[in-house]
Amino acid sequence: MSKKSINIIGAFDRYNYGDLLFPIVVEKYIEKYKSDFLKEYDLKYYGLVESDLSRVGGKKTKPLKDLYKKQIEENSMIIVSGGEVLAARISSMDVDLSSSNITMITKKIIIKIIGRRNFEQISMKKFLLKTRFPWIVNKRGFIENVYVVYNSVGGSTLNKLRADEVLFIKEALANSDYISVRDEKSLENIKELKPSLAPDSATILSEIFPIEILETKITQKVREIVNSCNKGYICIQTNFCSIRNKEEELVQQIEKIAKETELKVVLLPIGIAANHDDNIALRKLKDIFKIDVIHIEDINIYDIMYFIAKSNFFAGTSLHGSITAMSYGIHHIGLNRDIPKLDNYLKTWDVEEQNHCIDFNELYEAYNNIKKIPKEKLIEKRKEIIKLTIENFNSLFMCLKEEKKDCNNE
Repeated sequence: MSKKSINIIGAFDRYNYGDLLFPIVVEKYIEKYKSDFLKEYDLKYYGLVESDLSRVGGKKTKPLKDLYKKQIEENSMIIVSGGEVLAARISSMDVDLSSSNITMITKKIIIKIIGRRNFEQISMKKFLLKTRFPWIVNKRGFIENVYVVYNSVGGSTLNKLRADEVLFIKEALANSDYISVRDEKSLENIKELKPSLAPDSATILSEIFPIEILETKITQKVREIVNSCNKGYICIQTNFCSIRNKEEELVQQIEKIAKETELKVVLLPIGIAANHDDNIALRKLKDIFKIDVIHIEDINIYDIMYFIAKSNFFAGTSLHGSITAMSYGIHHIGLNRDIPKLDNYLKTWDVEEQNHCIDFNELYEAYNNIKKIPKEKLIEKRKEIIKLTIENFNSLFMCLKEEKKDCNNE
């Protein structure tokens, strides 16, 4: 008799730090808190396409179409593992999976010419899926006693979709066994489904990867850089879209901080996938700086984690950069007021002094205010949100007990 399976799905077929964390966090939670499950269940990982990002710390994935083609064992589970997935369109995923900038630009031009919905018809055929929303899994598409759960997902832009699209998504969600969302805006958008509110699952990074464990996984070059920063350093991250035409003002802000504090500056790429292009943005910044800065382009997810965990301060457009900082009790701030998922998340879970995004030209002032936050306050917040994250996982996995038919109401 074949083992049951826990099928973990998400956009971890592209090199975006946050997306690569989700399957690892689920796996490590099971190993640490539910190790008996490993005797009964195989863990399987699905992205939109088959991929192998193990070189940078990711999991190998099977294509999502395979999940719908095979017969899943009774009492198995499908976990939509996290991220801003509720309103994520197959067209956007297609663009993000571009193998080069030329391919990405070409796809965007095609979308403008033929329209997004027509492009999505092409994408659906390409990935052999029947939906424009690949991370919306309807339980009715599988045999009975297969559990479908949504783990601290985001849907902060769900209200911007067409009415028929919102209805389609909500009908699928209503059939699921457990839903938790990661911010107040997402909660408001599907409040009639009574989801739980829980921090992003990556909040437990510092529990599963304490510094001493991280030091066994980082590259030697990153270890040497961190050790060479005797007085400490700040981490700066931005994607290309956010920083365009604002490079000079951000560099001026960073240089003022560095000169006054004597802290080194690390330009940290977090979104490497197409349509994020952190390294392109950070190269442009580096060319403008009048001081020496550190920028490593070839980096794995544990290097990213370690850089943030050992830093004096993190500022970036990446939500999971801030979530990592929160997990390790590091002072931080979100850059760019026009990133709803980042701003909504910080408003929901962070301490008051840094629970928002700022414009690039406000960084110097924000840093000087944030550095006054007592470290103990950040550690206290860290403990609080880690506790809530573990409670969310515990509730989610209650679904695997046959008597728990409606986990959100337990």
